[in-house]
Amino acid sequence: MDVDKSEQPKMLNATLKHYQLEGLRWIANLYNNGINGILADEMGLGKTVQSIALLAHLAENKNLWGPFLVAAPTSTLPNWCNELKKFIPDFNVIPYWGSQDERKTLRQAIGGNEQSTRDAACHVFVTSYDLLLKDEKYLNRIKWQYMVLDEAQAIKNSSSLRWKALLGFKCRNRLLLTGTPVQNCPTRPPISHRWPARSNGPERPGANDDPTTVPIEAPRANEAM
Repeated sequence: MDVDKSEQPKMLNATLKHYQLEGLRWIANLYNNGINGILADEMGLGKTVQSIALLAHLAENKNLWGPFLVAAPTSTLPNWCNELKKFIPDFNVIPYWGSQDERKTLRQAIGGNEQSTRDAACHVFVTSYDLLLKDEKYLNRIKWQYMVLDEAQAIKNSSSLRWKALLGFKCRNRLLLTGTPVQNCPTRPPISHRWPARSNGPERPGANDDPTTVPIEAPRANEAM
């Protein structure tokens, strides 16, 4: 499917605004080219629904039903679960938190012959950054089809434990969501970890001076990840 002309997924229980649909096409284009990305829209412009729409696109148009990993601050986890269930009722969403024994039981939902299919027990796995670190030795064994990292400024920088742990996870593509301007981050990842960024917010002074903050409409196939 030509992502530049594609409409929103039919299974998505929402109507995307025109700029959200452009965002979905951009993220899908990154996926097709094996490139990670940063969605740096201003607050309230729908970063969550755009990233959820991408998961629906993967299921509907590529027959990839996960497992998808959503990592976010603890306070936002219930909202993520609610939004996923609202926008894609067909997805089985696993809220991963609780006691050690409870988390062990939840991990058993991932895997088996039905993994990545519509019949899988887990399509989307939602958890916190803290639990990703705590249960890293279990969760980094899983082959994740896509990873959404919300409030990505919480990762801080390329030398943080969170960043190093997340790079160690087996995952085809990662999408960072942030409402914090990239050029205002105190410590940026080194050049090898700079990813294309897209923002639907108002243009900020000096944004075009930094290649990490310029909206990218069509990534080149030979661009390094």
